[in-house]
Amino acid sequence: MMQPYIYEIEPTNHCPYTCIMCPRGLGRMRRAVGFMEVDAFGDVIKQFPANQKLVRLHHFGEAVLHPEIDTMIEMVADVGLISVLSVNPATLSPALIRKLIQSGIHIICFSLDALSDEGLQDIRGIRRAFDACWSMIEEFIDVSRDSGRFVLKIIQMVRLKQNEMHRKAFAEIKNKYAESDVYLYLTENYGFGDINLVEKTTPGGSAYISSGLRPCNSPFTEVSILWNGDVVLCCYDYDGFNIIGNIHDKPLSEIWGDSKIKEIRGLFETGQTRKLPLCANCFLSPHHFSEKGATIGKGWQEESEIIDIFEKAMVKS
Repeated sequence: MMQPYIYEIEPTNHCPYTCIMCPRGLGRMRRAVGFMEVDAFGDVIKQFPANQKLVRLHHFGEAVLHPEIDTMIEMVADVGLISVLSVNPATLSPALIRKLIQSGIHIICFSLDALSDEGLQDIRGIRRAFDACWSMIEEFIDVSRDSGRFVLKIIQMVRLKQNEMHRKAFAEIKNKYAESDVYLYLTENYGFGDINLVEKTTPGGSAYISSGLRPCNSPFTEVSILWNGDVVLCCYDYDGFNIIGNIHDKPLSEIWGDSKIKEIRGLFETGQTRKLPLCANCFLSPHHFSEKGATIGKGWQEESEIIDIFEKAMVKS
C-alpha cells in the first residue's frame, strides 16, 4: 500500500491561548503536554512520500514554543522540502523572528482574527495589545525582505461572528502590502469537525461550509504525528482518539498496514463511523453521507493549492 501523506507534525502541544473555535483552547485536551525530540522529528522526515513537498510544523500547539524549532526548520530545508509554520503573532519577539527567518522557513501563517485588543482577548485569549501583535507581523515582513530569503507570509483570519466588523479593515491590509510575498486569507470556521462549535462561534456558519462537502477518507490517505510519536488519522484529532501506532515502535510503512488501521478503514467503508471516538460527532464522517469519499486525500489537494500560491508568489517577487 502507498505511503500515507503526512499532514501535520506536532513539535509541541504547549499553547498559552484559549481560542473559542478550537477544542484545545476550550480545555478539552486531556493528553500529556510535551515536546517532540529532534531525533524523532528527523525520523519522520525520512518517511515522507517521495512526491510530498510540504511539511506542516503544527497540530494542536504553538509550534514556535519548541526550543529547537529552528533546528527542525533547518532539517526540513536540508532534505529539500518546504516548511510551513502557523503562529500567533502574540508569541513572536524580534529575536524569534530572526531565528525563524535564518533557519530558512518557507511559508509562515499569522493568525490574526481581530484587529483590536478586545477582539484578540475575546477570540484567542491573547492579552498582548493588538498594536504589539501587528508590529511583530510588520517586523517579520521587513526582516524577511531584508534577508534576501523568499518567505511567503500568509495573514489569516477565521470567519467568526466576533470579527465581522474587522473584515473590511483586514482586506485593506493588502493596500499596504501589495507585493506577492504577502497573502491575505479569510478562511472558513470548520470547528474541527464539530458543527455545534461552528454554529456557536459563527451563527449560520454551517451554510458557508456545507456546499460541496465530501465524506472524510483520511484512513486511506494521510496521518498526523503527535509530539510523542503517536500516529493519528486526522488533523482534527486533538486528544489522540484514534491512534494507529507510534513511530518509536515501528516505521510508518508498517503502521499503515497494521490491523488497527484496517479495522478503522472497514468502519469507514461501511459507514459505521459512529462507533469511533471523535468521528462519531464529526460532520465530515461517512455516516452523514450516502456516497463514498473522494479518491484523493485532503492533504494532497491542499498541498497542490499551497504550492501553487507559493511558486507563483516567488516568481513575482
